[in-house]
Amino acid sequence: MGSSSLPMSQQMYFSTHNALRINEENDVISTLFYEINGNRHISLLIFPFYDVQMLKRLLIKKLNLPGGVKVNDIIIFYKGIKLPNYRIISTYLDNPNRREKKKKKRINKLYWAIKDTNPNSSIRVIDNKSYPSFFENILNDIKLAFKKNISPKLTMDGTGGTYLLFNAKKKVCSVFKPIDEEAFAPCNPRGYEGKMYQEGFRSGVLSGEGASREIAAYILDNNYNNFSNVPCTIMVEACNPYFNNKSKFKYIDNESNLKWKCGSLQEFIDSRESVGNYDFKQFSIRDIHKIAILDIRVMNLDRNDGNILVSPLKSLKDSCNQFLYRNNKCFSTNDEDILKRIVTIDKKPSR
Repeated sequence: MGSSSLPMSQQMYFSTHNALRINEENDVISTLFYEINGNRHISLLIFPFYDVQMLKRLLIKKLNLPGGVKVNDIIIFYKGIKLPNYRIISTYLDNPNRREKKKKKRINKLYWAIKDTNPNSSIRVIDNKSYPSFFENILNDIKLAFKKNISPKLTMDGTGGTYLLFNAKKKVCSVFKPIDEEAFAPCNPRGYEGKMYQEGFRSGVLSGEGASREIAAYILDNNYNNFSNVPCTIMVEACNPYFNNKSKFKYIDNESNLKWKCGSLQEFIDSRESVGNYDFKQFSIRDIHKIAILDIRVMNLDRNDGNILVSPLKSLKDSCNQFLYRNNKCFSTNDEDILKRIVTIDKKPSR
């Protein structure tokens, strides 16, 4: 027992006495866990003899958090107070079930988050409503990698600052493109420096607009059942010493003194290399049409053989289908399908 009078849990696991109490419904405390700066909320039934550490284990299991997340990586708050692992939850939460049987049951609320321990690296979403739930795991993978000092890697290709971000197992999970590192932006790492919103290699393509255009392309394609297979793309702010940090457009977070960069974060798609290294006859007309339709819709003026990636076929069956498709000169069925897709573009989106 500590110096204070608050009760503490003296055990790491259930005792026989506590196990026998699980069937007593009156002891169950209904608790809603809200994620701070996130959307992973969950309602759990817990027992008064649970300690805070047990709650963290439940969150890891029930929310299927990434494998690298440990108990000490999670913080739980009650009324703004950080709860220590050894306290039993009945110290803080009230069990209204016994005394309010005839009244509406009240739900207790706790707040939780995964803490960032690396003061020089972090990432956060600008708009929590703009991305699907599965992308939350990617964001946490990036945070865990930053925590383990796994650094981003600047890609070999391209004219702008494009960084591969890794998970805790050092596998690529996403691609980050800072706005101020685009071609002819002030902080371009490849020597193409300039001013924000100036024309670059092509007229109409302005520096600093690439991130918003990529996100718009994803939203448009996602509204039509992801016809052109645009990977999930969201707008984030990230900071890391391996980014090109000499731009005057970055700003300081007063609370953490971190230098943040705004840019697009895109789900990583496994690929071999760019399409420029292959004979164009190897690709199906249907796949080419998908890309062309997308580019026309978003008025993409920057399409070239360096920004189209080649994905490996998943099975021998896919390889055979591709061979038959390339050697069959009759594309009427597929052309009709493409035309139907074009017609539906002017109609109300599917979702």
